[in-house]
Amino acid sequence: MIRVRGYEGKDRPELLRLLGAQSQAHQFAYSFPDPDDPTTVAALVAEEDEKPVAVLTGRVMVEGFLTLDPAWREPPERWEAIKQLYRDGFLQMEAGGFKEVVACVPPHLRAYGRRLARELGFVYDARDRLFLSLARPDAEGAER
Repeated sequence: MIRVRGYEGKDRPELLRLLGAQSQAHQFAYSFPDPDDPTTVAALVAEEDEKPVAVLTGRVMVEGFLTLDPAWREPPERWEAIKQLYRDGFLQMEAGGFKEVVACVPPHLRAYGRRLARELGFVYDARDRLFLSLARPDAEGAER
């Protein structure tokens, strides 16, 4: 029977073993989801016969949103404003203890995504990202 409980420091060696086994089985280098990191807000262990078989961690991550007047000045000047916003924003996010920023770029702006990667250090990762909203609508249908 599977039992789910909170992560404990003693689980770390088994988490690392599970991570290695999963990486090897899937031939993919999974990143280490450190449950002891302050940005981790959830860490659960599923165990059978008191042996961990799975670990779920939830880490707070920043998603960067850019809103820009498309009619303001020319593209080179808009790009300079974007770079300054991102660089200052990165410093603010880093000061807040965050380690990653995600930028979701619509398909019709792929060139912008490539420029973010080339000039600001964003990296395309090999994972398909799925999103789940944990917000539940209230009686009027607005998210809480």
